[in-house]
Amino acid sequence: IQKAHIVGISMGGMIAQLVAANYANRVLSLICFATSSGEPKLPPAKPEVMNFFFSPKRKSENMSDYVDDKIA
Repeated sequence: IQKAHIVGISMGGMIAQLVAANYANRVLSLICFATSSGEPKLPPAKPEVMNFFFSPKRKSENMSDYVDDKIA
């Protein structure tokens, strides 16, 4: 693969940032979710974001119900 779109979430987002920094000529785009550069001066995540990621998993019959539960 000569060039790629890079996507990462959480630690994967941090790894994606390193890939983009070290191989910028091979990265078409970079999308990071729920990640940070590690800069301590950055503001913390909002409580509603933390609640979304750390809320207990609900037993859903299917993916559509699970998504509906998470965005409700």
